[in-house]
Amino acid sequence: MKIKLLAFGPAKNWIGKSQQVIDIPKGMLLNELLPWLKVHHHPIPESAQYVIAINQTYVDSSSSVEIKDGDEIAIIPPVSGG
Repeated sequence: MKIKLLAFGPAKNWIGKSQQVIDIPKGMLLNELLPWLKVHHHPIPESAQYVIAINQTYVDSSSSVEIKDGDEIAIIPPVSGG
């Protein structure tokens, strides 16, 4: 199934692009996605800090939410400003 993967800030360097459509196995859970990406697509540093959003809603990256075909998954590193 296809999902849209978005990456912001330094996460663009981890993924290689700011957005792309990728194929993932059907029935994949969110907590399986990042380990799967490390093996099949893009290495994300072990020390990386980020939050995840599915379809513009923040979720815990350790969540067992099932990813659906067509979902938009965003990897968002911490943001600071002043």
